[in-house]
Amino acid sequence: MTVGFGGGPPTPLSPKRSPTMSFMPPLASSANYYVTSSGALFVKGLAHRGQYGDGRLKATDTFVQTASGVARVHAHTGHALILLRNGDVMGTGGNIYGPVGRHGLGDKAVRWGRILSGARAIATGSSHSLAIRRDGTLMAWGAGYGPDPVAVMENVSAVAARVIRDDCAPTRWQSLAVGARPSHASKVAAALGR
Repeated sequence: MTVGFGGGPPTPLSPKRSPTMSFMPPLASSANYYVTSSGALFVKGLAHRGQYGDGRLKATDTFVQTASGVARVHAHTGHALILLRNGDVMGTGGNIYGPVGRHGLGDKAVRWGRILSGARAIATGSSHSLAIRRDGTLMAWGAGYGPDPVAVMENVSAVAARVIRDDCAPTRWQSLAVGARPSHASKVAAALGR
């Protein structure tokens, strides 16, 4: 996997070894994302669904900054979510089924829009998204839930889950996996080891 910056050549990067960047490889969105240690989000690649979040609909072949204050980025099938350091979850891109919330519903959101606040982990699938709030509530929105986040499980922080944790802070939730189908509460509970 590679990342680049500005007009310079791509540089090999192993995300587990780099303390300064979080990298999201392209999926069906054909866009690359990375977050610097200062919280700047950079994107390059296709933009036809609004994946950049800055109003751009034309691809770039160099990384451009599109957000700041970012802790994490997750993307899938032409859309992306970011978790800001303050706990806000923002979304942009293709939004036929609502995986990036109510703004742009039915087509696409071309600018970052706030979906919910108070989150500590995010994930997105092809048509729905999830977040774990700081109070341990698992929230879901998109296909199967509607465009507004709904609580599907409580006390998620007490579960020994199959959730990727930050190597530096093993008690802090960092990431959550989402599949292609809606994550019904019972399926989420099973996936989380309940």
